[in-house]
Amino acid sequence: MPRVHTASANSLVYVRRFRRPARLLGMLFLAVGISLCVGQWLAPPAAMRPSARAIALAAGLLCTLLGGTLLLGRAGRAIDHATGTATRWWGLGIPLLRRSRSLAEIASVVSLADDRARDYAVYLLDASGEAWEFLNSRDAAVVRQVAAEVAAFLGRPWFDQTYMAADTTPAMQTAGAEEAVTPPPPPEPHQ
Repeated sequence: MPRVHTASANSLVYVRRFRRPARLLGMLFLAVGISLCVGQWLAPPAAMRPSARAIALAAGLLCTLLGGTLLLGRAGRAIDHATGTATRWWGLGIPLLRRSRSLAEIASVVSLADDRARDYAVYLLDASGEAWEFLNSRDAAVVRQVAAEVAAFLGRPWFDQTYMAADTTPAMQTAGAEEAVTPPPPPEPHQ
């Protein structure tokens, strides 16, 4: 998930498009939806009953809307010191659905590997140990980089558990589950 450079030094923002399978499914739904809608104007009026035409038009509009959402959708993550929140959002260029958490609750940042899903994730943990998934990716390097940036930005410890036998570097081999990894400083914000 690429980092978006903002004018404010008080925020850290990441935005990405939906994954390729979702976009391909979106193209399929979009094609079906447009075909159903256009078919309503090409079919002779006597060929369909009005109720069947209304159902086909509604299904076409629904498929077109769903396909456009999957094809053009974006997912974003933001940490904002000004508002004191960490936010996950989904939308069409602008956030439509949001989930937020207070920065005051966050005690540490953890990056984990899920062997079954072949996925990696960054979690924000509160003092009680409750985890809130901030970001996931299939690329361990991306998750490590984001976790390091988030930990440095928040000034919280980072615990890296993404390493595996085939995916280790000497620095990661020495970082156990119980010891914090010192994150590198985040890149300078783009002016």
